[in-house]
Amino acid sequence: MKIAAVLLLLAQSVLGLHYYLDAGERKCFSEDLPAGTSIVGAFKSELWNTNINGFAENSQANVQISVFAAPTEHTIIDQKGGSKGKFSFTAADAGDHQICLSVTTPGWFGARAKMYLDIQFADSEPSERDDSKQTSYTELMRRISDLTNRVQHIRNEMKHQRDREAEFRDHSEVVNTSAVRWTIVQMVVLGITCFWQLRHLKQFFLTKKLV
Repeated sequence: MKIAAVLLLLAQSVLGLHYYLDAGERKCFSEDLPAGTSIVGAFKSELWNTNINGFAENSQANVQISVFAAPTEHTIIDQKGGSKGKFSFTAADAGDHQICLSVTTPGWFGARAKMYLDIQFADSEPSERDDSKQTSYTELMRRISDLTNRVQHIRNEMKHQRDREAEFRDHSEVVNTSAVRWTIVQMVVLGITCFWQLRHLKQFFLTKKLV
Protein backbone atom coordinates (compact mmCIF):
# COMPACT_ATOMS: atom_id res chain seq x y z
CA MET A 1 0.00 0.00 0.00
CA LYS A 2 1.29 3.43 -0.90
CA ILE A 3 0.21 6.90 0.15
CA ALA A 4 0.80 10.18 -1.63
CA ALA A 5 4.05 11.93 -0.88
CA VAL A 6 3.85 14.50 1.86
CA LEU A 7 5.12 17.91 0.78
CA LEU A 8 7.12 19.42 3.62
CA LEU A 9 6.16 23.04 3.07
CA LEU A 10 6.26 23.65 6.80
CA ALA A 11 9.21 23.08 9.10
CA GLN A 12 7.27 20.33 10.82
CA SER A 13 4.13 18.30 10.01
CA VAL A 14 2.40 15.17 11.25
CA LEU A 15 0.79 12.28 9.36
CA GLY A 16 -1.65 10.08 11.31
CA LEU A 17 -3.60 7.12 10.00
CA HIS A 18 -4.80 3.63 10.77
CA TYR A 19 -5.27 0.63 8.49
CA TYR A 20 -6.06 -3.07 8.58
CA LEU A 21 -3.89 -6.02 7.64
CA ASP A 22 -3.60 -9.71 8.25
CA ALA A 23 -1.00 -11.08 10.63
CA GLY A 24 2.19 -11.76 8.71
CA GLU A 25 1.20 -9.36 5.94
CA ARG A 26 3.55 -6.46 5.27
CA LYS A 27 2.31 -3.10 4.10
CA CYS A 28 4.60 -0.27 3.00
CA PHE A 29 4.27 3.46 2.68
CA SER A 30 6.29 5.47 0.19
CA GLU A 31 7.43 8.93 1.22
CA ASP A 32 9.34 11.33 -1.00
CA LEU A 33 11.68 12.98 1.51
CA PRO A 34 14.13 15.85 1.04
CA ALA A 35 17.65 15.20 2.25
CA GLY A 36 18.11 15.96 5.93
CA THR A 37 14.47 15.31 6.87
CA SER A 38 14.07 13.65 10.26
CA ILE A 39 11.26 11.16 10.77
CA VAL A 40 9.82 10.16 14.14
CA GLY A 41 7.16 7.46 13.99
CA ALA A 42 4.88 5.94 16.61
CA PHE A 43 2.86 2.78 16.05
CA LYS A 44 0.36 0.64 17.92
CA SER A 45 -1.19 -2.65 16.83
CA GLU A 46 -4.45 -4.24 17.90
CA LEU A 47 -5.60 -7.76 17.18
CA TRP A 48 -9.13 -9.00 16.62
CA ASN A 49 -10.49 -10.35 19.88
CA THR A 50 -13.41 -12.72 19.49
CA ASN A 51 -14.31 -12.37 23.18
CA ILE A 52 -15.17 -8.70 22.80
CA ASN A 53 -15.92 -8.95 19.09
CA GLY A 54 -13.53 -6.10 18.38
CA PHE A 55 -9.90 -5.03 18.17
CA ALA A 56 -7.81 -4.85 21.34
CA GLU A 57 -4.16 -4.63 22.27
CA ASN A 58 -2.31 -7.90 22.59
CA SER A 59 1.03 -7.92 24.39
CA GLN A 60 2.05 -11.09 22.53
CA ALA A 61 1.91 -9.40 19.15
CA ASN A 62 5.13 -8.16 17.57
CA VAL A 63 5.64 -5.48 14.94
CA GLN A 64 8.42 -5.69 12.38
CA ILE A 65 9.61 -2.30 11.06
CA SER A 66 11.73 -1.91 7.93
CA VAL A 67 12.78 1.36 6.34
CA PHE A 68 14.93 1.63 3.25
CA ALA A 69 15.81 4.27 0.68
CA ALA A 70 14.23 3.34 -2.65
CA PRO A 71 16.84 4.94 -4.95
CA THR A 72 19.80 3.18 -3.33
CA GLU A 73 17.91 0.26 -1.68
CA HIS A 74 19.89 1.03 1.44
CA THR A 75 18.29 -0.39 4.58
CA ILE A 76 17.94 2.30 7.24
CA ILE A 77 15.90 0.47 9.88
CA ASP A 78 15.21 -3.23 10.36
CA GLN A 79 13.91 -3.86 13.85
CA LYS A 80 11.35 -5.94 15.65
CA GLY A 81 9.48 -4.64 18.65
CA GLY A 82 6.39 -5.12 20.73
CA SER A 83 2.82 -4.31 19.90
CA LYS A 84 3.56 -0.60 20.14
CA GLY A 85 6.60 1.60 20.08
CA LYS A 86 8.51 4.27 18.21
CA PHE A 87 11.17 4.56 15.53
CA SER A 88 13.14 7.40 14.03
CA PHE A 89 15.62 8.08 11.23
CA THR A 90 17.03 10.90 9.10
CA ALA A 91 16.99 10.83 5.33
CA ALA A 92 20.59 11.07 4.16
CA ASP A 93 19.58 11.42 0.50
CA ALA A 94 16.57 12.93 -1.19
CA GLY A 95 14.04 10.57 -2.81
CA ASP A 96 11.48 7.88 -2.06
CA HIS A 97 11.74 6.05 1.25
CA GLN A 98 9.78 2.90 2.01
CA ILE A 99 8.36 2.50 5.52
CA CYS A 100 7.12 -1.08 5.97
CA LEU A 101 5.33 -2.62 8.95
CA SER A 102 4.07 -6.14 9.59
CA VAL A 103 2.44 -7.84 12.57
CA THR A 104 3.24 -11.33 13.80
CA THR A 105 1.02 -13.16 16.25
CA PRO A 106 1.37 -16.30 18.34
CA GLY A 107 -0.36 -19.45 17.23
CA TRP A 108 -0.77 -21.26 13.96
CA PHE A 109 -3.42 -19.06 12.49
CA GLY A 110 -2.92 -15.35 11.99
CA ALA A 111 -5.47 -12.87 13.21
CA ARG A 112 -6.77 -9.73 11.64
CA ALA A 113 -4.84 -6.69 12.89
CA LYS A 114 -5.45 -2.97 13.10
CA MET A 115 -2.41 -0.70 12.93
CA TYR A 116 -2.22 2.89 14.10
CA LEU A 117 0.65 4.92 12.67
CA ASP A 118 1.68 8.50 13.42
CA ILE A 119 4.59 9.95 11.49
CA GLN A 120 6.16 13.27 12.38
CA PHE A 121 8.21 15.04 9.73
CA ALA A 122 10.83 17.49 10.98
CA ASP A 123 13.23 19.41 8.77
CA SER A 124 16.68 19.27 10.30
CA GLU A 125 17.64 22.59 8.73
CA PRO A 126 15.86 24.73 11.35
CA SER A 127 18.16 23.37 14.04
CA GLU A 128 21.10 24.25 11.84
CA ARG A 129 19.65 27.70 11.35
CA ASP A 130 19.16 27.90 15.11
CA ASP A 131 22.80 26.90 15.58
CA SER A 132 23.77 29.53 13.03
CA LYS A 133 21.65 32.11 14.81
CA GLN A 134 23.18 31.09 18.12
CA THR A 135 26.65 31.38 16.61
CA SER A 136 25.80 34.79 15.15
CA TYR A 137 24.34 35.86 18.49
CA THR A 138 27.46 34.68 20.32
CA GLU A 139 29.69 36.48 17.81
CA LEU A 140 27.58 39.64 18.16
CA MET A 141 27.79 39.49 21.95
CA ARG A 142 31.55 39.01 21.72
CA ARG A 143 31.89 42.05 19.45
CA ILE A 144 29.69 44.10 21.77
CA SER A 145 31.85 43.02 24.70
CA ASP A 146 35.02 43.97 22.80
CA LEU A 147 33.52 47.34 21.86
CA THR A 148 32.47 47.94 25.46
CA ASN A 149 35.98 47.15 26.66
CA ARG A 150 37.46 49.52 24.08
CA VAL A 151 35.09 52.30 25.10
CA GLN A 152 35.96 51.72 28.76
CA HIS A 153 39.67 51.81 27.87
CA ILE A 154 39.19 55.10 26.03
CA ARG A 155 37.32 56.52 29.01
CA ASN A 156 40.12 55.45 31.34
CA GLU A 157 42.70 57.07 29.03
CA MET A 158 40.69 60.30 28.89
CA LYS A 159 40.33 60.33 32.68
CA HIS A 160 44.06 59.77 33.03
CA GLN A 161 44.76 62.65 30.63
CA ARG A 162 42.37 64.90 32.55
CA ASP A 163 44.05 63.95 35.82
CA ARG A 164 47.47 64.72 34.33
CA GLU A 165 46.23 68.04 32.93
CA ALA A 166 44.75 68.96 36.31
CA GLU A 167 48.02 68.03 38.03
CA PHE A 168 50.01 70.06 35.48
CA ARG A 169 47.63 73.01 35.88
CA ASP A 170 47.96 72.90 39.67
CA HIS A 171 51.73 72.70 39.39
CA SER A 172 51.77 75.59 36.92
CA GLU A 173 49.60 77.68 39.22
CA VAL A 174 51.96 76.97 42.11
CA VAL A 175 54.98 77.92 39.98
CA ASN A 176 53.30 81.07 38.69
CA THR A 177 52.26 82.07 42.20
CA SER A 178 55.80 81.50 43.45
CA ALA A 179 57.22 83.51 40.54
CA VAL A 180 54.88 86.43 41.23
CA ARG A 181 55.70 86.38 44.91
CA TRP A 182 59.43 86.25 44.17
CA THR A 183 59.09 89.15 41.74
CA ILE A 184 57.24 91.19 44.39
CA VAL A 185 59.91 90.36 46.96
CA GLN A 186 62.65 91.41 44.51
CA MET A 187 60.85 94.67 43.76
CA VAL A 188 60.43 95.39 47.49
CA VAL A 189 64.10 94.63 48.15
CA LEU A 190 65.14 96.76 45.18
CA GLY A 191 62.93 99.62 46.39
CA ILE A 192 64.35 99.43 49.92
CA THR A 193 67.89 99.30 48.53
CA CYS A 194 67.27 102.34 46.31
CA PHE A 195 65.70 104.25 49.20
CA TRP A 196 68.65 103.40 51.49
CA GLN A 197 71.20 104.42 48.84
CA LEU A 198 69.42 107.72 48.14
CA ARG A 199 69.26 108.50 51.84
CA HIS A 200 72.94 107.62 52.28
CA LEU A 201 73.93 109.85 49.38
CA LYS A 202 71.87 112.70 50.79
CA GLN A 203 73.60 112.41 54.15
CA PHE A 204 76.96 112.24 52.38
CA PHE A 205 76.28 115.40 50.44
CA LEU A 206 75.06 117.22 53.55
CA THR A 207 78.13 116.18 55.48
CA LYS A 208 80.45 117.38 52.75
CA LYS A 209 78.32 120.50 52.36
CA LEU A 210 78.00 119.83 48.74
CA VAL A 211 74.36 120.69 48.82
